[in-house]
Amino acid sequence: ARGVARRSTPRRARERRNRTTTRAVDAMTASGASAAARATRADVETIGAEVFRDAVDDGLHDAVCAWVAEELERGRRGELEGKTHAPVPPKWARRDQSREMLQYGTYTHSNRVDAETRVAAMPAIFEDVLDALVARGVIGKDEKMDSCTVNVYGKGQWIPPHIDNPTFARPFVTVSLASAQTMTMGRGMLWPSGDEKPDPGVVYEGEEFRVVLPAKSAVRMEGRAADEYEHAIPPVSEDRISLTFRRRMAANTEGDAIAAQMAMTEQFRAMYREKRAVGRDDSLKEPKEVSEEQRRRESIAAERAAIKAAREERKKAKQLRKEGKRSDALEMEEATRKNPSPSVKTSVSNAGTTATELVKKPPKRACAVVPENFIDAAEKVTAMPEVEREHVQKVYDIVAQQWHGTRYRAWTGVEAFVRKQPPGLLAADVGCGNGKNIPEIVKGGGFALGSDFSRGLIEICRDSGYEVMVADAVILPYRSDVFDYALNIAVLHHISSPERRVELVKETMRIVKVGGVALFYAWALEQEQGGVSGHQFEGQDVLVPFHNKIKVKGVAPEDERERQSRVSGAPTHGEADREKRSVVYQRYCHVYTEGELPKLFENLPWCEVTAAYYDHGNWCVEVLKTSRP
Repeated sequence: ARGVARRSTPRRARERRNRTTTRAVDAMTASGASAAARATRADVETIGAEVFRDAVDDGLHDAVCAWVAEELERGRRGELEGKTHAPVPPKWARRDQSREMLQYGTYTHSNRVDAETRVAAMPAIFEDVLDALVARGVIGKDEKMDSCTVNVYGKGQWIPPHIDNPTFARPFVTVSLASAQTMTMGRGMLWPSGDEKPDPGVVYEGEEFRVVLPAKSAVRMEGRAADEYEHAIPPVSEDRISLTFRRRMAANTEGDAIAAQMAMTEQFRAMYREKRAVGRDDSLKEPKEVSEEQRRRESIAAERAAIKAAREERKKAKQLRKEGKRSDALEMEEATRKNPSPSVKTSVSNAGTTATELVKKPPKRACAVVPENFIDAAEKVTAMPEVEREHVQKVYDIVAQQWHGTRYRAWTGVEAFVRKQPPGLLAADVGCGNGKNIPEIVKGGGFALGSDFSRGLIEICRDSGYEVMVADAVILPYRSDVFDYALNIAVLHHISSPERRVELVKETMRIVKVGGVALFYAWALEQEQGGVSGHQFEGQDVLVPFHNKIKVKGVAPEDERERQSRVSGAPTHGEADREKRSVVYQRYCHVYTEGELPKLFENLPWCEVTAAYYDHGNWCVEVLKTSRP
């Protein structure tokens, strides 16, 4: 936005701007073709992976390949220190799973760190590679790694889906040598088991991205790409060498960060293990027979584990704040909200093949259109209609704790916007929810004031130590021209009339200074373009169910519904769901079509929409305040 361009650019932003990357999204063959063809750049620019072509030059590439070949020969003769060299394990050799390895700085086995096992120190030639990565802008000078794993693949060898060990700091970087090969990324990828090998031509359940890694390229992994998404290498078509550079965190000084990162990654690993245990839907074998009761129990167990892990991390951070260790608390929160790169910026290989393929599956949960006469009109635009009070405000109040347990960090597109802002600015988080955006603002050196009309969510924010208040986004209690920038994330789709939507964006822009910017996100009707919500909207005004899970064993859903109905200010429309052991509430949403969001600003001549785009199931606009109204 122009308002941001006038200000000084932070060092981190300058480093990222200096990186030259090429982006490409290619239509897939077979079942993934139509989804990929509809994909926009925003579909693949949000999870935290970034590919750099020609990260090392030809001379360094050839020197490293020759050096690795010599080291392998020494390792096979037993001449390397400790367990620096590791051959392909015999149990995996028959299906070509695994590869020959060299490890420097830190020893790992089956993705587990063993600090007691000796390996050789980082060699000088790898320091040369790290210097090249700094010069190329792949990593910053303060991000140089102290460990390297060398994977040497023979033709047909592969490694299964996995999340990298959480005792290593993020980001980590993999340099590819010798040939161009594909990396597959997804969540809970169901690859073949037993003696079967994965087929590179098959799109398996759970796959979402296929990224081509050309020789001499580097891929930087952080954020969701490192902690939530699994990555894997399908059987390679030619010999390949990869160098994965990482920094092992120190247990004595970074113990809390390690614990937080381990809790976060284990949360996703548990989900994926459960998915694989339930059965494999890869069309290559009969699915495992699992009873509905067992599925229900496993689902409940996984959800409880995820909620418990999130709750424990919040308790630890809260205790640190009470003890006056605010910097430690922020460090711990940052560890659970790692900085993702704002994009999956991919490139094109030397052969001209595209670097990224997107696999998206159609949404599964249908959301019905609201009944006729369901939306009521308030007497004046600033008065909250009953549909918003009953089906938005009261719902979030009653489900606040569960909602909080699954919303632990800002969306990566929002993080990218915040990271463009210089430090020292005052930000308004309008409709802040549980405050998940605020740590990103603070981490960048800014100051945040949050507001939300849900008292339940605001109480959670206050427990986290944030500066927040209960307020309606349509009539904010702030003075005009106060904030340097504003966030309005996932608020507009809960507003039930066109007049109130205009009033809401007008209020957000009113409190921003002239020259300041605001970011708006709202759910899109077009979820098939890459939405990750799992919803399929049957119209623009819909009811979206929220299952408030029963946490106490032995309590019947009907009894829990009755108990919740007696809570002061509770919604009156909750329904018991025996199958999912929950009380179901319906959230009102107006989902937006392409171009609808920018039109809200057409009658605000003092505002200029500087960017409009689609991001993971949301329509988004960035708006500059050019003058006072």
